[in-house]
Amino acid sequence: MSGMFPERMPYQRLAAELRAMADAVESGDSLEGFIEYLMPCPATEEEDASIGPDDVDVTARYRIGNREHGQGFMHIVGTFTPTPTTTTAPTET
Repeated sequence: MSGMFPERMPYQRLAAELRAMADAVESGDSLEGFIEYLMPCPATEEEDASIGPDDVDVTARYRIGNREHGQGFMHIVGTFTPTPTTTTAPTET
């Protein structure tokens, strides 16, 4: 997952992230990026009990604002440090 810890979210929010990324690409406002979503892989039984039936682990980074701001900005989903909902270690890239 690109050295990032994923953010856990329901499929409905994932769909919104995908639409936002597609809109940015279609309008020529995003020149590069990625989005990855995986089924949660709990490390403990306690964590397993906290995962909802429609949860997914998501990481994303993509540029936005290129049309109006040159290099633009980065939209990031996930974190570079673990949080209580991001206990899965990042994979090597």
